[in-house]
Amino acid sequence: MLKIVVAGATALFISAAPLAYAQTPSAAATERLSIAASNTLTDLRIDLVKAALQLTPEQHDPSQQKLIEVYSGHGNSEEFRPYREVEFAADGTASCPAPADNYLPSCWRAGEIIEARCRTEGGSEEDCAERAATARQNYVDAANNGGAATVPAAKLSDWQDSGQCRDCFQPAFNFRPRSSVQYIMSLEKPSANPLRFRFGFIGSSDNHSGRPGTGYKEVARTEFTETRFGTFLTTPLGKPREREPVAQSERYETHAGEAPFAAFETERQASFFLNGGLAAVHAEGRSRQAIWDAMQRREVYGTSGPHILLWLDLLNGPEGKPSPMGSEVSNVGATKKLGLAALAGAAGCAATVMDAAGCAVTIVTFGGVRISSTRSAARLL
Repeated sequence: MLKIVVAGATALFISAAPLAYAQTPSAAATERLSIAASNTLTDLRIDLVKAALQLTPEQHDPSQQKLIEVYSGHGNSEEFRPYREVEFAADGTASCPAPADNYLPSCWRAGEIIEARCRTEGGSEEDCAERAATARQNYVDAANNGGAATVPAAKLSDWQDSGQCRDCFQPAFNFRPRSSVQYIMSLEKPSANPLRFRFGFIGSSDNHSGRPGTGYKEVARTEFTETRFGTFLTTPLGKPREREPVAQSERYETHAGEAPFAAFETERQASFFLNGGLAAVHAEGRSRQAIWDAMQRREVYGTSGPHILLWLDLLNGPEGKPSPMGSEVSNVGATKKLGLAALAGAAGCAATVMDAAGCAVTIVTFGGVRISSTRSAARLL
């Protein structure tokens, strides 16, 4: 009997191996790119990536890499955007990219903060510009995500919305587009049998409380999500050392006895920790093994928190049998129809799923073909 299990998974992200990618050095631009220039640059980058990015068997093991997390308490990791947070030359040298119309790299903002301080002190235009360039370089050279620590005594408001995806749905903090699911799924090694990632998509809690499912309800955000880390600034774990807001960037270095969270943007991160998502699994039962087996088959989907009951089947699959989500099929002809099923609010059925025992499930199909099903809310639950 088919049952759908909805559970908050804690940090379930079976990730891909590190991916090599082609990058181009940034010009020392002082003005933000126009929309047209940004789009042109994006097209060139995409062409370059298509030509240079290929997977190898060493980077992808289909037997191990089954699932990927598209949403969690850290936000949305699904969407790709064409901007770069840092660029690398062929020799591996890092540089700070110029801002685009809808993205301000944090490294660039570091230069703006230092340059503004320099001008306030009466520094020359040349001197302040040089200090800004040094600040940008110090930021991208900082190890362990310590870029923000290169700007002494910077306040939360100083960083504005730098480093953030302004038009993403609940974006992750300092989101990295080339770590997005859309980007990863676009990679392949062209051949007669192309090598590419085949993931099932899930949501999760992905926090450090050790309690599965914590934080997926829209309550007590400062207690149930990683937002609580924002309070570390007043504890020995996160209190930063005292520094003056000087008009000079400092290279990032760790100091003996310094609080472990002091170098990171702990308070700023706290604004981006959200309610966790949910992993939904089409399992034959609720045992640990049944749920695990369904995950191995990739019969899963994710939500940003709501308990949505859904399945997506390929009808008239191989040998005339339906193929559930997660299946791999080839040579799908025009007669194959994709079936999308969801609980229906049909007349006579109760409004809630728990009370909908025995109510029929409506099947909606692409191509105008009506599919009948024996599945019901009673069987789903």
